[in-house]
Amino acid sequence: MNPTTQHVLERLNYEKVLLTSGVIPRRKRVTLDEIFNAALEEPRIYEVLPAILMYRPQVIHRQDRDRKKYPELAKAMKNFFNPEKLPQSFYGVDMQDCLKTALRYRQFLSENASKRKSRTLTLRLGIEDLERLKRLTQRLHTKGVSETIRLLAREKEGASS
Repeated sequence: MNPTTQHVLERLNYEKVLLTSGVIPRRKRVTLDEIFNAALEEPRIYEVLPAILMYRPQVIHRQDRDRKKYPELAKAMKNFFNPEKLPQSFYGVDMQDCLKTALRYRQFLSENASKRKSRTLTLRLGIEDLERLKRLTQRLHTKGVSETIRLLAREKEGASS
């Protein structure tokens, strides 16, 4: 696999828009030029590109400058939600497939955004209590003290119901 393709797939995998086995998700900068070069080797990138441009444009570095080089891209993005003016294909991929992918990605982002909401809570604990929580975290095989507290709270709430 070409290093540029690997680089782009790592970022798209990180964004959870194009999951590829054998590629480690990494948060790296990618440009439109790199994306189009990688799409020559991996055509599925063309299908997910509109989703990225519509819902996560910050993923693409220097996008405003590079977009001028790709008039078909600008035309498709301008008419993306207008069915009358929507082109039939986008770099050889059926535009309806791109639209479905974009809508699915938007749904994924909105579902995950609601899961990530949390508040910070500062606790003052004695050394013994903190050590007890750390031991309990190891025994329960949870990721950290916060997760242990959440688990204990859920168990306590379930037991009192």
